[in-house]
Amino acid sequence: MELNSKNEITAINALAVPVLVYSFKIFNWLGKETEKIVRKTRNLLTIQGISHPKTDVNRPHIKRQIGSRGLVNLEITNNTDILI
Repeated sequence: MELNSKNEITAINALAVPVLVYSFKIFNWLGKETEKIVRKTRNLLTIQGISHPKTDVNRPHIKRQIGSRGLVNLEITNNTDILI
């Protein structure tokens, strides 16, 4: 049994993102490395059928209440973590 798209995004935000955020504090991540992870995530969402191949690059990161997926944007999170 597979998760629906809402639950899959919730699982990614709850399980994978905290691990990456923790590693942002330990390692010095470059912007290109974070960009690669975001690109790979979008690619996997497209392969799984959660996202359309021709959708806007920023659309998965828009809040769910507005009408999108609500995926946490790792590039912004990394930049915010560095500043704090």
